[in-house]
Amino acid sequence: MLWEVQAGPQVSVLIPTFNMRGTLLRALASLRLQRFEDFEAIVVDDGSTDGSAALVERCAASWGDRRLRCVRLPRNLGRGSARAAALAEARGEFCAFLDADDWLLPHKLEAQVALLRAEPACALVDTGFAVVLGSATSNTGAHRPGAPDAYAARVLGVATLNAAGPEFFRHVRVSAMPVRSPTALLRRERAVEVGFDARLRRGEDFDFITRYLLGQTYARLPALGYVYQADSRMQLRTYGASSLAGTYAALKHLRRQPYSACVEVGRRLAKLPAYAGLFALGQQARLASHGLRPATDAELATISSAESAIAATSAQLG
Repeated sequence: MLWEVQAGPQVSVLIPTFNMRGTLLRALASLRLQRFEDFEAIVVDDGSTDGSAALVERCAASWGDRRLRCVRLPRNLGRGSARAAALAEARGEFCAFLDADDWLLPHKLEAQVALLRAEPACALVDTGFAVVLGSATSNTGAHRPGAPDAYAARVLGVATLNAAGPEFFRHVRVSAMPVRSPTALLRRERAVEVGFDARLRRGEDFDFITRYLLGQTYARLPALGYVYQADSRMQLRTYGASSLAGTYAALKHLRRQPYSACVEVGRRLAKLPAYAGLFALGQQARLASHGLRPATDAELATISSAESAIAATSAQLG
């Protein structure tokens, strides 16, 4: 399928937030440092009480950046509603996602837009990611490429494609989410057709990506592009709620793909006692790093350098 080119900014970055003021500035600073500049950033304040909306307005004014705007919901409606509201405001040809407690590496959007431009039949492009606990830089915030051990312990691991260039896949069945929505760049036209389920307070990403990708071709880039901060996710209720929401999302496909849907439901329900056991043993970090490999020194330096630049940009508001 070929996709129609839309007017407006090339990329809309959708950022839902609920009482995440303490990390939102870092996320916005990482956007400001993107090499690719033709984007709009839409922050949806999902009923926050911590001044998140005021922070967005302050950032836009301080940086003189008209690409950044905030939409306020009347009360906390959940992530499904927040993402749906952001998508409704989007004007870009492509859509990217950024959670308020995470951040992007500077080349992410640039590399992904280039691939979608080169592959008009490709519905989505994914990128590698890192999972970080706390700060990945030294205590002073300085970049220390010669001493990766100073921050390596806080980088829990990375997931990248073991290939020299992009690889292409076709998603044909309901299964464990093949792509994490925050790492993706996708086409707004299809995203609007699929839509987010506003009833889902959690698990809306699995539901959306599964429906978006069914029958579609997507690509993966080998390099890191996205950094997950594990700190705010290290709670048993977060893991449990996401699994239960994912179960509901999988059941939507019961008629079309009964076997795959049932397998996914069983897989998610089986995780609940495993999560409880790992948290009881104090193994939260092990859970967050499951399936990841250790970062190389070059990757550690890339993460640390980017975080230092983000810190400097954030300090402009100080």
